Amino acid sequence: MKYLSLFLFLILFNSNCYATCIVIIFNNDTCYVAADSRSTVLTTDQNGKIDTIYNSICKIHDFGSVFLAMAGYGDGIIPQIVQNSIKMGNSLAMSYELAVQAVKKWYQTHFEKMRKENFNLFKIYKERIAAGGFSFFGFSNKSPFINTALFYITSNLNEPVKIDITESGNSIAVLGISDHIFNPLSGLKPNKHGMIYTAEDTVKYEMSFHRKIIAAPIDLLEIVANNKKIWIRKKQICN
Repeated sequence: MKYLSLFLFLILFNSNCYATCIVIIFNNDTCYVAADSRSTVLTTDQNGKIDTIYNSICKIHDFGSVFLAMAGYGDGIIPQIVQNSIKMGNSLAMSYELAVQAVKKWYQTHFEKMRKENFNLFKIYKERIAAGGFSFFGFSNKSPFINTALFYITSNLNEPVKIDITESGNSIAVLGISDHIFNPLSGLKPNKHGMIYTAEDTVKYEMSFHRKIIAAPIDLLEIVANNKKIWIRKKQICN
């Protein structure tokens, strides 16, 4: 019941999201993470026609003192921006704040350039829409630490790009698409084989409705209080 109640609490926090589905659950002294592998990239040809490219990437990153899960636009670049912020910060909280501001600046610069140079593609972002988001999580002095930031484009087509940020420190986080997860009729419930498989079931359920933009394999990671990671399943490209 606690699991379902926390998930329902996150409905508004995760509205208007993008491709990908990542579930992070803190339960006592363990963190459980399940992440799909699909990265969706929009491009345009010389005639302005929009095309879609699908890649397989690792969405869970281990930076030693903290873990990162990344979803949305720039998922191949944002991890490096976050890693640089971690090197500059003298605490997890400061590193997170530096990362939020650095990612916001990157989104503003990137989408403003797109608006000026590739307007056909930018028109897709004409309404408030999630550009991307990340969760910063792990254990600090054996205490759970998680902060999640979602970045939204909120500007009109004829004005410079504005980025709004929604942040949360909930012990359960969902990055990416979650519109079916939070349906009261979904029937989702804890898996009898353990919380890590509950997280996997949640990703699989959302994937069943969005097979083009949420795709296997699903990486599964457990993290215990000393930040020791235990991969239950991972792709070869994941460190």
